[in-house]
Amino acid sequence: MSIDEKLPIANWPTTYGTYKVVQLELDGKQYLRFGAYEQEPHSVILMAFLEGLKIPHRDIRLRSGCDGPALSGERYKVFGMGKSDVEVSQKRATFFDKSFDYNLGIDATQLGRIRPLVPDWTMVHKT
Repeated sequence: MSIDEKLPIANWPTTYGTYKVVQLELDGKQYLRFGAYEQEPHSVILMAFLEGLKIPHRDIRLRSGCDGPALSGERYKVFGMGKSDVEVSQKRATFFDKSFDYNLGIDATQLGRIRPLVPDWTMVHKT
């Protein structure tokens, strides 16, 4: 089974809330990764995604003084980071804000590439 066959485009939260989110591309495919809980750091979300798939990455020093995965590597590139208000029952996600550690906000262009891949969800970018 390939990564494409087992890896969902988005790991949508199952309960209503505001979650941190990472927008990235892996092997040319677009993905959204939400934190497992509302305040999970962007670096942890990215690290869990990469390490879960055994994707090599290098660490960098973040603004908070901690180490975290670099924004790009041999097989991946991060396009945006921020938060999303997720209304699970309505399948609606509103994206906003930016990551303090990475000084990177939501990428509207990447959201546009994701939208047709998850047509049952409404995704809005709030500026």
